[in-house]
Amino acid sequence: MSYYLLENPWPVACLLGIIGLVLLLLAIRRDQGHLFISGLATIGLGLVVMALATLVTTSREHGIRIADQLIDAAELGDVPGATALFDPGMEFLVTESDARPSSIATITSSLESLAGRNRIESNFVTRMEATSPEKGLAIVEFDCLTRTAEYPMNTATSWLLHAGHQPDGTWRITRLVFVEIDGKRPNRRTLP
Repeated sequence: MSYYLLENPWPVACLLGIIGLVLLLLAIRRDQGHLFISGLATIGLGLVVMALATLVTTSREHGIRIADQLIDAAELGDVPGATALFDPGMEFLVTESDARPSSIATITSSLESLAGRNRIESNFVTRMEATSPEKGLAIVEFDCLTRTAEYPMNTATSWLLHAGHQPDGTWRITRLVFVEIDGKRPNRRTLP
């Protein structure tokens, strides 16, 4: 229900607006004050739903925002901007079954290659889905179709990102999983 109240309030707000307008029209036709007040209250409730949605950012929305920021930074080769999104104790895994998580140093090395020889020439996010299993945590799955300077053909990749709410109020990436490359499980040699 929070999705329709906080993330996509349009259906609920429009429904309340339509109901409110119908009540107002009935009030005018029947000359009934209580219907007029009910119509105004219903329209007001729809406006409250819209205002609430603009004031509250859900965990899912935070996760999507940080995934978008990471993708934008990678496209620009912005290593400092991208590494600032990561929690210092984050884990980087090559496939979900990776028994040896890497640290931010591995990510930084890959990002540096995107700023140089593997510069991204084009990138399309083909899928992005987010869930929030608990407050303060977002899990974002996304797929990209990317062409780099070194490899001029499109490469399809899939990623899994965990973003967590930090004590200082910011959101940081706590885990990044390289799930798939061109339909196959990646390995450490696959990294740029």
